[in-house]
Parts: sequence; C-alpha cells; structure tokens
Amino acid sequence: MLSSAFANNSDSVHIDLLTLKDLNEIRARKAGEKLDTIHRADHQYQKRYLVLTYTGEFDRVHFPLPLSFEEVPNAIALQKTIRRLREKLKEKRAADLEPVSEREKYALHSCILASRVASR
Repeated sequence: MLSSAFANNSDSVHIDLLTLKDLNEIRARKAGEKLDTIHRADHQYQKRYLVLTYTGEFDRVHFPLPLSFEEVPNAIALQKTIRRLREKLKEKRAADLEPVSEREKYALHSCILASRVASR
C-alpha cells in the first residue's frame, strides 16, 4: 500500500507529510474547536508524520507513521543510505526487465524467434 502511494499508482491511497502542529489543527477543525493558543516547545513541532490514507467505498482510514527528527543529520550516514537505495532501485529495475517465470521466458523467446522469421 505504501509503495503504491509513493508511486502514485492508486486513487484510493495517498500520503501526506505533516507536522504535529498540522495534525493538531486538523483535529481541532474536525472537532469544531478553536485552535489551542498555548504555544508548545519548538522541538515538539519539529516531529513529522507520514500519513498514509486509504479511501474505500464507505470509509477513510488514516495511518500516521512517526518519523524521527535529526537536527544535524550525519552526512556519511545519509550518503550510505542514498547509495543503498540507489542499489535497490537498480536491482528492482533489472528485475522488472527480466521475465519472472518459465512461461514468460518461453513467450519472450517465441516473440524473438517470430520477429527473426518475419524479418527474413
């Protein structure tokens, strides 16, 4: 579900990136309350949530996923993560190009042979 939301493949699943302040405003608006005028510490509002929303025929479900906040991100760790994700993406793309089953391999081989025969 999460991957289809990131890929934007589905009309029933989408994602939002919200702060704690955003979530509190949404809750207050839905409850018909006025917004809380008490200001909390800034570090509480720095927390982010990835909200996965599934919309069905009769319902709507929100899955808030908390994200950890790093004030000063570690550049080396970020570079390692980027390299790892690029490798995974490269592997996924290569896997998508390869036939998955013997039946697909046979069908692909048949298409190649048919195109060779047709070009003669």
